Amino acid sequence: VIKYPEAKLLLAGNGPEHDNLVKLIEELNLGDNVELLGYRTDIQDYVNICDLVVSASHREGLPLNIMEAMICGKPVIASDNRGHRELIKNNENGKLIKLDNNNGFENSINSLIENKKIANYLCKNALEMIKPFSVENIKEELIKIYIKK
Repeated sequence: VIKYPEAKLLLAGNGPEHDNLVKLIEELNLGDNVELLGYRTDIQDYVNICDLVVSASHREGLPLNIMEAMICGKPVIASDNRGHRELIKNNENGKLIKLDNNNGFENSINSLIENKKIANYLCKNALEMIKPFSVENIKEELIKIYIKK
C-alpha cells in the first residue's frame, strides 16, 4: 500500500542498477509513481518542480545536486557521508541519514511531507547556509585572489 499515491519519485542518473530498478518498479506496480530520468544536465528544472530532494549516494565530493536543491529552497534528505556533511547539518538545514538505517529515508520523507513547518525551517536555514557558495561571493573571492597576485 502506497502511503501517498499522488507522490512521484524522479530518479536522475545512470548506473549499474538501472535494469534492476526497472524490474523492481514493474514488480511493485509503481510505474505511475516512479520515473527514471537517466543522465540529465538540466537537473535544476526538475528540482524546481519537486517538493523535496533526496540523495542516497555512498560517497560524494562536493555534491552539486545538494547545492542546487538548497539554492532552489528545497528540503534535502541525504545519506550521511563526507561530501553531504560539508553542506548539510542534520536537523538544521536538512536531514542526514545513515545508509544502514533501513527506515531513515522513508521516515524523513514522510515527516517532511506531513510537517510543512519543519520543511520550511530546513529550507530557510539552507538558503542562509548556501550563501557563501553564491556566484557573487565566489566572484568576489576570485577577484581578491587575482588582485593580490
